[in-house]
Amino acid sequence: MSDGFNLANLKREILSRSESDIWDAAKLEWGLASVFDADEPQRCLCDHYPIIEVCVIRNRKNGVVAEVGNVCVTKFLGINADKIFGAIKRVKSDIDRALNPEAIELFYELKVLNDWERGYYLDTWRKNAGLSVNQLATRQKINRKVLANMARAEAALR
Repeated sequence: MSDGFNLANLKREILSRSESDIWDAAKLEWGLASVFDADEPQRCLCDHYPIIEVCVIRNRKNGVVAEVGNVCVTKFLGINADKIFGAIKRVKSDIDRALNPEAIELFYELKVLNDWERGYYLDTWRKNAGLSVNQLATRQKINRKVLANMARAEAALR
């Protein structure tokens, strides 16, 4: 396939790590646990190589963890990983930049952001030039928290 995504390989690998042996049921066992940029290229469960934008998925029933690329997580879990990784790249290159709602919601669901931080960010993510000094400092603090969480998540898997 042109994007390197191989559904047959992904299904085989996910089913081997799932409690259910029925694809539609097995898919429901999995959720996104973390995301990170790999230092070196990796291979996705679907056998696509190289992947740099790594999505860590966890089976809710048995705790098994696996790493897949952003294309697989988008097609498998329906999460727009491209938007999330795009926002993270912007923040990495400029700590003043804003995460987008997709990234904000992901890090909230992963309990990286608390209720207040999520609400603050959703209220201010479109503002750039209009932020006060204190608002910008708050955004930077939250951005650093998200980036630190990604680094810890990657280190925990190594």
